[in-house]
Amino acid sequence: MGLVLVACGLWLPAAWAEDAADAKCSIAERLEALGTGIAVEETRQSPVAGVLELALDDGDYMYASEDCRYFFVGDLYELRDDGIVGITKALRDAKRQARMQGLLKDVNCNMD
Repeated sequence: MGLVLVACGLWLPAAWAEDAADAKCSIAERLEALGTGIAVEETRQSPVAGVLELALDDGDYMYASEDCRYFFVGDLYELRDDGIVGITKALRDAKRQARMQGLLKDVNCNMD
């Protein structure tokens, strides 16, 4: 089974990413149909088996069961031998860094 490197430094089986993409339509459509105002930008498997990670259009994250019946909002943490790692914080930080790099490219292009 192949592995996928996620921006926060986690290795996930490639098949998980494919399964999560299939679930994206289901959870996004269900949230929209209920009029929640929650817009899902991207869905992928979280490091927790059976739990999807949902990137929202406002830059935040939430998590849902693979059957898209349950979801929760909050941060996901991992207990490691060397301490506690904030998985959701790492995702937010990576997203902010990508946005900042895009802004810096725009500024640099406009200064030329």
